[in-house]
Amino acid sequence: MAQDTGTDNYSIYLDSQPDDLVIVPTEGDGE
Repeated sequence: MAQDTGTDNYSIYLDSQPDDLVIVPTEGDGE
């Protein structure tokens, strides 16, 4: 059960990270 929860948390974190990282650089990289 502990492993299942960790995987679920990791999946959400990875899904949220790339999304935020893509939006952040897009604004700063608007040279």
